[in-house]
Amino acid sequence: MTRKGAGVPIALSASTLRGPKDELLGLVLVARDITAQKRAEEERERLEAAVRRQARMLPARGALTAGRLRDRRGSGTAHAMISPS
Repeated sequence: MTRKGAGVPIALSASTLRGPKDELLGLVLVARDITAQKRAEEERERLEAAVRRQARMLPARGALTAGRLRDRRGSGTAHAMISPS
């Protein structure tokens, strides 16, 4: 927890300490602050969602662009081949 009482995301690891006769002597606990990792994951998810939205719009944009080219050139293709004279 922070000084202001807010929760902090942590990764917790635990290991046992054993003596020569395998008796339990204690535990070692390590808590690691993973706030930056969580923020990076949230940013990645936000960006992936934006890319998915853009990808869904691509087919519609392509059809619009092809239609504009067809209207300007008066042909049924979105491109023209130019051969040297």
